Amino acid sequence: MYMVVGVKKPDDTWLKMKAVWDACTAAKINIPDQVVAFFNHNPPNDNGVEIRLDNFPSIVTGKVSGKESVVILDIKELMLHWDLRTISEIHFYFDDRG
Repeated sequence: MYMVVGVKKPDDTWLKMKAVWDACTAAKINIPDQVVAFFNHNPPNDNGVEIRLDNFPSIVTGKVSGKESVVILDIKELMLHWDLRTISEIHFYFDDRG
């Protein structure tokens, strides 16, 4: 099993959404659904927003079995979905248990 995650750098939109999240948290009121969805239903991370790239079969294909792990990241396809200048990191996670 594998997981590929892109991390989008914090930008102006991220800062605004984080301000809303923090204000709602401080006021002990519900955080708007749009803000929760922006952060992928996780608390804001100062590194940016994580995007599961392996959810896009046109971008990531791979196979993990035993000692062999192969993951192919199609950069051209990735560029069709996101501006690569906004992705600061790509993380590859592997689990050979299944």
